[in-house]
Amino acid sequence: MKRISIMLFVLCLLFSMNRNLAFAQHLQKAKMTDFKTISSSPIIDKTNQVPKLSSTLDMLYRLYSQNANYRDFSDQVQLQLLDDMVVVTILPLPGQAIDSIDRSKLEYFGAKIQASAKHSMRAAIPISQLEKIATTVAGIGSIQRVIQPISDAIISEGVALMNADEWQAQDYQGAGVKAAVIDGGFYKLTEAKNNGDIPQTYYSHDYSGSGMEASSDGEHGTAVAEAVYDIAPQANYYLYKIDDVTHLENAKDDCIAQGVQVINHSMSWFNLSYYDGTGPVSDIANDAVANGITWVNAAGNRAEEHYRSIFTATAEGYHDFTGSGGKLNALGPEPGSVWLFPAGTLVRGYMNWDGYPVTDQDYDLYLYKWNKSTSQWDQVASSTNRQTGSTEPTESVVYLNREKDARYAFGVYKFSATTNVDFRLIGIYGLSYHTPASSVLDPACAEDVITVAAISMNFYEAGPQEYFSS
Repeated sequence: MKRISIMLFVLCLLFSMNRNLAFAQHLQKAKMTDFKTISSSPIIDKTNQVPKLSSTLDMLYRLYSQNANYRDFSDQVQLQLLDDMVVVTILPLPGQAIDSIDRSKLEYFGAKIQASAKHSMRAAIPISQLEKIATTVAGIGSIQRVIQPISDAIISEGVALMNADEWQAQDYQGAGVKAAVIDGGFYKLTEAKNNGDIPQTYYSHDYSGSGMEASSDGEHGTAVAEAVYDIAPQANYYLYKIDDVTHLENAKDDCIAQGVQVINHSMSWFNLSYYDGTGPVSDIANDAVANGITWVNAAGNRAEEHYRSIFTATAEGYHDFTGSGGKLNALGPEPGSVWLFPAGTLVRGYMNWDGYPVTDQDYDLYLYKWNKSTSQWDQVASSTNRQTGSTEPTESVVYLNREKDARYAFGVYKFSATTNVDFRLIGIYGLSYHTPASSVLDPACAEDVITVAAISMNFYEAGPQEYFSS
């Protein structure tokens, strides 16, 4: 009975839709052909950057030290501030546990540890102490903005199509199975319970601290729980709200302690591996499996958001996305088109390359916005981490759009490297030039995870999976 119930949990993920995709489908688009006219050179002096700080945190520290408007910068790039402290994720040196970091020295410099797991730590650090902590506290591998996932699955219409109703009629309804949903938002959870869309009793734990049903975190987890409940209404449910990678590991550990048998995690994680089943998030999933848990993950709806290539330089040192000197990859539905973003949209890009765990091949990621007045692309944000041989091969940009109908594009620049690396770029909402192949991210790419793509209820029998789904 339990084995059949587990398979029902797996299949419920087949009918999924991405919240970002749904948003992108409602964006207006415009035709564009100029992806070469860039207003400024990306060449910068990294000499004084602190290698173990992400370039975004390094900039925050320098603005703070210069009494500049660091709060506006923090809002623009969406850092989490608590007064004059910034909330971060701290990772240990490759191959080490978080206990290898000198916590007493962290606390000596005023850091407040908010959560800790075996392989990561969440802490609030005084902005004024970022450089000292990064350069003097033993055991630190890197200090980054809070490492968070992006949601994947939402909608299920799968009971009748999968003949789950026939299994339920034979009393295979998940009785005796402990099933967990680990997710980022459970808004309207009580409403779902009152409507009979989830069970009347369940175990819940909020690691985020913002409240299990905070409206600002959305109802993605509630929707996932409803989808699973449709398939197995007699299972025992464990709902975990998380905000970062440290919370994910702690939730996994609690699942093991509670005897949970199935974990549903319909989220994607970025830049923690080259999406090859290694890295801290895949390790979390694999440890759950090693402890007898079936881990089910959405494949991720990144097919049109993912680009992969061997770096090919233009004369100016950018990657050539078009094969004819096109230095930019626009956020848009297809080559020659761009999305028109409304004010309040978060523009996000993630880049990494095949050089884990650490590299001295230094590449940078730049975000450009189209300037209608000058008819050129202006650089508005960047990620210029120093890859010195002791830091990860990663760059990421988060940028709050404040204008109506803004157009954005990413550029990849070789700062200092002796090889042309195999790299990936992920642009949320979709890249004009994209590579559907190998777009399964962490932890869906982990060997022992059961990974499921999205499929329309209208094409369930014959397929294929949705065009947007990895």
